[in-house]
Amino acid sequence: THRFDYGAEDRYQKPTQRMNDGITGWITHSFGPRRYNVSRVYKGLLCGKSPIDLWLYSACLWELKPRTVIELGSLQGGSALWLVDQADAMGLDCEVHSFDIFSKAVSPRAKHARLHFHQADVRGPESLDVALLKRLPHPWLVIDDAHVNVLNVLSFLREFMEEGDYFVKEDT
Repeated sequence: THRFDYGAEDRYQKPTQRMNDGITGWITHSFGPRRYNVSRVYKGLLCGKSPIDLWLYSACLWELKPRTVIELGSLQGGSALWLVDQADAMGLDCEVHSFDIFSKAVSPRAKHARLHFHQADVRGPESLDVALLKRLPHPWLVIDDAHVNVLNVLSFLREFMEEGDYFVKEDT
């Protein structure tokens, strides 16, 4: 029999104590400082998706069964790692390709055999690897997490997308 002391003051850790990288909620990048909810972590990495987002992505992965997930905006790689882990849990043959202007921000802990990080600046969508896009298997699930130049990015990617692919524009 186990006894649990539900009155213990140290029962729960503060979010800042769980963060291995010492991130306390502010991240600065070229577009200015942004506030992130530090309680949204996956395997110790920032994952900016809400619980509802994660539930919706689980449903989308299950129904679409994408062969490729393209994420625009990597941050530390937490959401990309979550996506590839979910695909694994569902038995999907799926790779995740995540693109970000700041490739050095991706944590070395965001590792998986079918997870790939690439450097690209979606302010100029032509910086996306065209040769890679041409060979990625369909259907695609494209997730805009960068929130930059969205219409031009969509117009650019439309040339590579096929019927049945999905483009998700996340709102901030």
